[in-house]
Amino acid sequence: MDAIKVRFKSLYTHPAVYLVIFLSLVPIFLHSPYWLHVMIMAGLYSILAVSWDLLAGYCGQVSFGHAGFYGIGAYVSALSAIGGISPWLSLLLGSLTAMTIGVLIALPCARLRGPYLAVATIGFGEITYLILLNWVEVTRGSLGLGGIPPFSWVPYTKVSYYYLMLSFFSLTLFIAYRTVNSTIGLRFRAIRDDELLASVMGINTLLYKVLAFAISSFFAGLAGGFSGHFITVIAPETAHISVTATVVAMAVIGGRGTIFGPAVAAFGLMIAPELLREISPYLRIFLIGLLLIVVMKFTPEGIVPRLYPIYKSYRSQSPK
Repeated sequence: MDAIKVRFKSLYTHPAVYLVIFLSLVPIFLHSPYWLHVMIMAGLYSILAVSWDLLAGYCGQVSFGHAGFYGIGAYVSALSAIGGISPWLSLLLGSLTAMTIGVLIALPCARLRGPYLAVATIGFGEITYLILLNWVEVTRGSLGLGGIPPFSWVPYTKVSYYYLMLSFFSLTLFIAYRTVNSTIGLRFRAIRDDELLASVMGINTLLYKVLAFAISSFFAGLAGGFSGHFITVIAPETAHISVTATVVAMAVIGGRGTIFGPAVAAFGLMIAPELLREISPYLRIFLIGLLLIVVMKFTPEGIVPRLYPIYKSYRSQSPK
């Protein structure tokens, strides 16, 4: 019983819980449809950043083709819904398709490390982008897909879709935290820290690498599918390498191997540039690049790991 109480207390005092509570209150004070749209897209990028961190930050599989899974999830879900399948089922189908592709990519890439893995995953991302761009008969190429049905049983309003996004975001955080704090997460970290030693200790490194790719690509596909049903229009740019670069920057700035760090950084890096959009439309790219340079120079572990000891000190000094 005491163990259950300790686990419950550690759960509800985790900063991720406070983040979700704060986000759930946003529509009460934020009534602008434009800013709710920005918050929804920030939530989707946060799901992408968390899923990438699970793969690269915990398992050490640095992938630069993450936008490929995002695009696959978006297009499969959109095409299925346009073909008459329920948007809810098409969202699941898109996520499972992205996961299946992730497993198929992981199998031949499992023996690759460092820059070789990075180059292989860049190739996957570029191939996905080119297929979406040139398979005009199916994807309509650069024209993109329009008329994607929104989710049934959910009012097509910014507030409704914001809370729907928040539900998927919370689910992603919950599964990610449960994964990394289980024996699976322990094996992920062992592979990340020393793959040879992990293999000698009896860990099936191939199995856990594939599992990391499967979980990560599933949630990337989920974010992609949701974006299609929310915006109702998608284009091949959903699988462009620039999306991956943004997601990687979010994870690195927030703090790899923390889950919470990439989630917070994604919201910050999507919201802050919008506040400065009137100054320059290119300010977002400049801001992300500048912040990335500063973080790598002064706190390469990321911003959140540097601030987390302060939070723990505050929690220890607060009344029990």
